[in-house]
Amino acid sequence: MCETDYSGYPDCRDATLRALGEAIRLGTEIPFTIETPLMWLSKAETWELAERLGGQALIDLMIEHTHTCYRGERGKRHDWGYGCGTCPACELRARGYEQWQARATAENRRRHQRLARPARLRWKSWSPARISAILFTSPGTNFRGKVFQSTATPTFRSRAMQLRPQAGA
Repeated sequence: MCETDYSGYPDCRDATLRALGEAIRLGTEIPFTIETPLMWLSKAETWELAERLGGQALIDLMIEHTHTCYRGERGKRHDWGYGCGTCPACELRARGYEQWQARATAENRRRHQRLARPARLRWKSWSPARISAILFTSPGTNFRGKVFQSTATPTFRSRAMQLRPQAGA
């Protein structure tokens, strides 16, 4: 479910899903929440998140095994998956896929340009001890060999949302 670029159906909105969750909670008298991690992501951000979380394998799975078309068309396959290509849902999915591809292409171009530039190293002024510490320090230790906890957590940030992979997930 995604409210950021839905095609006008009210069942895709956050308020509708919160109301449904509340109705289920009231009807069953148990705590109940409908999780909607994609609610505030655009279609392009959803493709990007899938790539970050599962790489090309998850992208391939989404293309082959998810379905958006309001007309139920499964006979025609596009780069972005199956669908008629003309209903509002297919148009949104296609546009999101194209935007994601354009961003990925632009990022790859920037990455290759950075790699092609000569590096500006100031290592000539470093002491042999410092160079040795950099070259022979194992991950998770600092230059003096003290172990530290890395604070680098892979994240994907969206407008009002931040997803962090859970340990053991």
